[in-house]
Amino acid sequence: SVDHTIAVWDMRSPTDIQLKRVILDGSRSVFAVELDHNYIYGADYGDIKVWDLFTLGLTHTLRGHSGFINCLQSRGDILVGGSDDKTVRIWDVESEGCLRVLQGHT
Repeated sequence: SVDHTIAVWDMRSPTDIQLKRVILDGSRSVFAVELDHNYIYGADYGDIKVWDLFTLGLTHTLRGHSGFINCLQSRGDILVGGSDDKTVRIWDVESEGCLRVLQGHT
Protein backbone atom coordinates (compact mmCIF):
# COMPACT_ATOMS: atom_id res chain seq x y z
CA SER A 1 0.00 0.00 0.00
CA VAL A 2 1.04 3.65 -0.05
CA ASP A 3 2.22 3.36 3.56
CA HIS A 4 5.03 1.06 2.30
CA THR A 5 3.63 -2.08 3.97
CA ILE A 6 2.04 -5.42 3.20
CA ALA A 7 -0.40 -6.64 5.86
CA VAL A 8 -0.43 -10.43 6.29
CA TRP A 9 -3.76 -11.72 7.57
CA ASP A 10 -4.62 -15.11 9.09
CA MET A 11 -8.03 -16.17 7.73
CA ARG A 12 -9.24 -19.15 9.69
CA SER A 13 -12.80 -18.59 8.47
CA PRO A 14 -14.75 -15.70 6.86
CA THR A 15 -15.58 -14.41 10.36
CA ASP A 16 -12.25 -15.18 12.11
CA ILE A 17 -9.64 -12.93 10.49
CA GLN A 18 -6.66 -11.63 12.44
CA LEU A 19 -3.65 -9.53 11.50
CA LYS A 20 -0.60 -11.81 11.62
CA ARG A 21 2.17 -9.36 10.75
CA VAL A 22 2.97 -6.23 8.79
CA ILE A 23 5.90 -6.41 6.37
CA LEU A 24 7.71 -3.13 5.78
CA ASP A 25 8.80 -2.56 2.20
CA GLY A 26 11.28 0.25 2.84
CA SER A 27 10.76 3.62 1.21
CA ARG A 28 8.48 2.60 -1.67
CA SER A 29 4.76 2.02 -2.01
CA VAL A 30 3.56 -1.48 -2.87
CA PHE A 31 1.54 -1.56 -6.12
CA ALA A 32 0.89 -5.29 -6.58
CA VAL A 33 0.81 -8.30 -4.25
CA GLU A 34 0.63 -12.02 -5.03
CA LEU A 35 1.14 -15.16 -2.98
CA ASP A 36 1.55 -18.85 -3.59
CA HIS A 37 2.22 -21.86 -1.36
CA ASN A 38 5.76 -20.69 -0.50
CA TYR A 39 6.11 -16.95 -1.06
CA ILE A 40 4.55 -13.50 -0.79
CA TYR A 41 5.47 -11.17 -3.67
CA GLY A 42 5.29 -7.39 -3.45
CA ALA A 43 6.02 -5.07 -6.38
CA ASP A 44 6.85 -1.40 -6.66
CA TYR A 45 8.86 0.66 -9.15
CA GLY A 46 11.10 -1.83 -10.97
CA ASP A 47 11.50 -4.42 -8.19
CA ILE A 48 9.61 -7.49 -7.05
CA LYS A 49 10.43 -8.46 -3.47
CA VAL A 50 9.99 -12.07 -2.41
CA TRP A 51 9.21 -13.03 1.20
CA ASP A 52 9.03 -16.52 2.66
CA LEU A 53 5.35 -17.21 3.42
CA PHE A 54 6.12 -19.01 6.69
CA THR A 55 8.96 -16.97 8.24
CA LEU A 56 7.91 -13.69 6.52
CA GLY A 57 11.60 -12.96 5.97
CA LEU A 58 12.75 -11.30 2.75
CA THR A 59 14.45 -13.95 0.60
CA HIS A 60 15.42 -11.98 -2.51
CA THR A 61 14.52 -9.22 -4.97
CA LEU A 62 13.80 -9.66 -8.69
CA ARG A 63 15.06 -6.66 -10.66
CA GLY A 64 14.57 -5.80 -14.31
CA HIS A 65 11.48 -3.70 -14.89
CA SER A 66 12.00 0.03 -15.48
CA GLY A 67 8.51 1.17 -14.49
CA PHE A 68 5.83 0.60 -11.90
CA ILE A 69 4.84 -3.07 -11.69
CA ASN A 70 1.06 -3.18 -11.69
CA CYS A 71 0.26 -6.88 -11.76
CA LEU A 72 1.71 -10.19 -10.63
CA GLN A 73 0.63 -13.78 -11.23
CA SER A 74 2.32 -16.93 -9.94
CA ARG A 75 2.09 -20.56 -10.95
CA GLY A 76 4.49 -23.06 -9.43
CA ASP A 77 8.03 -21.65 -9.56
CA ILE A 78 7.05 -19.14 -12.27
CA LEU A 79 6.11 -15.52 -11.56
CA VAL A 80 4.84 -13.11 -14.21
CA GLY A 81 4.99 -9.34 -13.74
CA GLY A 82 3.44 -6.63 -15.91
CA SER A 83 4.81 -3.09 -15.80
CA ASP A 84 4.34 0.48 -17.00
CA ASP A 85 7.55 -0.07 -19.00
CA LYS A 86 5.27 -1.92 -21.48
CA THR A 87 6.84 -5.30 -20.79
CA VAL A 88 5.78 -8.54 -19.18
CA ARG A 89 8.62 -10.42 -17.51
CA ILE A 90 8.51 -14.13 -16.76
CA TRP A 91 10.64 -15.11 -13.76
CA ASP A 92 11.90 -18.38 -12.31
CA VAL A 93 11.49 -17.63 -8.62
CA GLU A 94 13.86 -20.32 -7.36
CA SER A 95 16.80 -19.40 -9.63
CA GLU A 96 15.91 -15.66 -9.42
CA GLY A 97 16.35 -15.42 -13.20
CA CYS A 98 14.27 -13.69 -15.84
CA LEU A 99 13.26 -16.36 -18.36
CA ARG A 100 11.70 -14.08 -20.94
CA VAL A 101 10.72 -10.47 -21.63
CA LEU A 102 7.56 -9.89 -23.67
CA GLN A 103 7.64 -6.42 -25.23
CA GLY A 104 5.12 -4.25 -27.01
CA HIS A 105 2.33 -4.18 -24.45
CA THR A 106 0.42 -0.92 -24.18
